[in-house]
Amino acid sequence: MNPTKSMRLLVLLVCVLLMATSLAGLFWQGESFSKIATAIDGREVELYGRGAYANHSLLRATSYIGADWAMLLIVLPLLLITAAFLNVFPKSLMVCSGALMATFYYSISLAFGAAFNQLFLLYTVLFSAAGFSLGYSIYLLGRSSWKQASQVQSKNCGTAIFLFLAGATALIWLIMIIPALISGDFSEFIDINTTEPTFALDIGIIFPLFIFCGISLLKQTQFGYRYTPVLLAFYTLVGALVAVQTFVQHGYGIEIPLPQMITLVVSFITLGAIALILNVRFMRSIVKAEIGNEA
Repeated sequence: MNPTKSMRLLVLLVCVLLMATSLAGLFWQGESFSKIATAIDGREVELYGRGAYANHSLLRATSYIGADWAMLLIVLPLLLITAAFLNVFPKSLMVCSGALMATFYYSISLAFGAAFNQLFLLYTVLFSAAGFSLGYSIYLLGRSSWKQASQVQSKNCGTAIFLFLAGATALIWLIMIIPALISGDFSEFIDINTTEPTFALDIGIIFPLFIFCGISLLKQTQFGYRYTPVLLAFYTLVGALVAVQTFVQHGYGIEIPLPQMITLVVSFITLGAIALILNVRFMRSIVKAEIGNEA
């Protein structure tokens, strides 16, 4: 089967699963209840009590609800549009890969972070489909033919520096983790959960991946040239997701303290906007370089 057709079918499968998962998270209510749970540190936490996120606190549940809205309204259309233009504009695979990366991240947070519920198998299937689709898209990017990459890369020191900065933001969780490890008080972020998979994903994977890609871009290697747009697209979607989550939490009356608003909200939204601008410039430089080569 033609690789482009295979990629398009995989993206379509992911889109169907993503739509089902987000819609179920948003509109499946189940049996509502009011319940107080005891966290691992002995604190009493009032549970959300409705739908897929019933067994989470209001703060954590609205975070998942915001992610559902972001996936449904932003990531899903982006996947469909980029997949539709794979033949017309092959470089759309870069943006598509970034959207698949965001979907894979979302599926991991649900499969490994959300309290067990009736949607667990759906989370698992989405996790599998998004992971294999992302892997296949990365494989296709790796085997594509690229011309005169150095013409594009040599002019993108600023983009490489941004990748370092964006990757370093994953370490912001250490501000919460290190004091908690020293004091033994995890109440600020663990909630009623027993761990936080986001910390491991960001520090263990996102941080080194962005740093390595930034170094590759400075060295003008093929890896940096091919995968920088993927990471920039991913970070743009992260910024959009954080914005939607904050909007949803505000609608539920949740007030975010100013220090957290600056470090965990404003910073990600601002960097996401910058990532979008840099990605547009980077993609344009790729197109110009290829047009110049053909001429």
